[in-house]
Order: sequence, then C-alpha cells, then structure tokens
Amino acid sequence: MLRETISATFRFIQAYKQPLFTAMLFPSLLVIILDLSFTEAENLGLYISVQLLTLLLTSLLTFSIHKAVLSDFRPTSFFSSLKFDKGFFWFFGHVLLIVLLFVVMIMSAFIATWMVVPAMFIGVYISARWSLVFPAIATGKAVSFGYSWKLTEPFQSYMIKVVLLFPLLLGLAIMPLAFIAPIWVVSIFGIFSSLLTTVALSVAYRFVLEHTPTQN
Repeated sequence: MLRETISATFRFIQAYKQPLFTAMLFPSLLVIILDLSFTEAENLGLYISVQLLTLLLTSLLTFSIHKAVLSDFRPTSFFSSLKFDKGFFWFFGHVLLIVLLFVVMIMSAFIATWMVVPAMFIGVYISARWSLVFPAIATGKAVSFGYSWKLTEPFQSYMIKVVLLFPLLLGLAIMPLAFIAPIWVVSIFGIFSSLLTTVALSVAYRFVLEHTPTQN
C-alpha cells in the first residue's frame, strides 16, 4: 500500500508541478527568509515569534495542499484557499496540539533519559493515529483527533509507514546536502519534502476512506 501511495504522490506533483510551483513560490520564499534571518542567539523572544510565524505559514500551505489533492485541482482554487479562514484556524489549532505533544515528549526525555526511546515510539504512534484529522479538516469536516483515531484503527501499520517511513526516507536522501550545500538550498529541499509528505497524507486519507465504507 505504501508503494501505491508514494506513486500516487509523485503522479499528482508531476501532473500539477507548474501551478503548484507558482502558488507556493511566494509563501515558500517568505518561510525561507524568516528561517534564515533570525537565530536563537540574537533574541530568544524574537526567535520564538518568528518560529510561530513560520509554523503558521507552513500550516497554511499544508492546509491548501490537502484541499487541492482532495478536490478537483485548479490553480485558481489553490490560490483562493491560501487564506486565514475559520477552517484554517481549526486546522492550525490541531497543528499546535501536535507540536505541544512533541514538546512534552522532549521535556520528558530531558527529565528522565530512559524515557527517550519510549517517548519517541509513543509520539510516532499517536501522530500516525491522529494524522488523518488534517486532510479531513481541509475538506471541510468539523472533526478532531478522535475521528482520525477511529478511522485509522484498521490501518495502523499503513499509517505508521506513511507518517514515519516515507518522511524518514526523504530525510535520509536530503541529509548529505546539509554537509555540502548552502542552508537555503537545504531549506528548499525541506519545503519540497514537506510537499511530498503532505500529498502522501492526503492520498492515504483517500485510500482509508475508500476502504472504510461507513465513512464519507
């Protein structure tokens, strides 16, 4: 199933590469500029604010990509979906909760080093079970994590592969660039990897729905 998901992901990006590039160009450049312009050493408060703004912009891109994949893709509709509406803020609230989950996991690992490995496994498992809430919200469903948890019950192994294995493979492919390329090049490839993982999650959501007749 993962192979078909990855294939469908690349087919979508290949089919719509030009409108996707055009629509993502400005927000992606803004994210890269924000990411490169400030460091924690300069001003911690400013650094945190910039990171939150970056998270907001990347979440907006992710939200819009989910909508594009799960609907009849049109360049104009992708542009129109790049807006801060009620649906997006519901989406962003769930992003913040996921971030908070990982902050708690990291803090627990600092408190007790023996918790590092269990915290990683718990974080990955919960993320895999909760992840389908994001494409669901992007399609207009007023749902939360419980919806995704129930939906992924028969597809736990598949979702772990989509949420962990595919991004891990992408990360390993990009890792050598960190040693030989300027940081802005690494940032560009990071955004492209985020695009791939977002499309893959949308494809996975569609697959799960198609194989869960009681859901719509």
